[in-house]
Amino acid sequence: LDKTVKTLSNLGVHSFELAKGDYKKAPVVTVENWQPEVPFSRGNSLKKLIKKSRKELSKKLRKEKGLSKSESKKAAEAILGATWDVGHIYQLKKYGFTEKDVIKETEKIAPKKGKKFLKHVHLTDNFGYHDSHLAPGMGTVPIQDMLKRIQQSGFEGNYIIESGAVAVDLKMSPIPYAAEGLRNPLYTYEN
Repeated sequence: LDKTVKTLSNLGVHSFELAKGDYKKAPVVTVENWQPEVPFSRGNSLKKLIKKSRKELSKKLRKEKGLSKSESKKAAEAILGATWDVGHIYQLKKYGFTEKDVIKETEKIAPKKGKKFLKHVHLTDNFGYHDSHLAPGMGTVPIQDMLKRIQQSGFEGNYIIESGAVAVDLKMSPIPYAAEGLRNPLYTYEN
């Protein structure tokens, strides 16, 4: 944890420098939950990492860049955050976790009372045993329930559909499947 906090806070300072001191234009640094059995891949541990890293970045920005306490805190919150991959966390299923358990993990990282950790959400589907990168709706990830929790919490970040396996392995466009899986209408002459 301490080494990762140091690394992320150093990356945050570098991001701040790239933006020439305008943290609103700084590149965002996010940590994505990966396989649920590795560090920082569950809701609480990822949130703890982001909190500690933001605190350290805030200290560094005050000390090294002369920002006030309130400005350094705003900068740290703008620069550092989390990417939540719904397909990655769903792989808890292979360890006997239920769908409700998986949704609770999402609730843990979702923004609460002004504490916004999420910057991005990766939307991908699988069957709980392998990171298949299927289009939403092609597997059994409870994407709609997870999205509901994230949206109810006031999420303002970006959603990214990760369905490269459909395009690369199956040689077909994932767009119609993703649109249907996310309950969005798609109108074309072919359809």
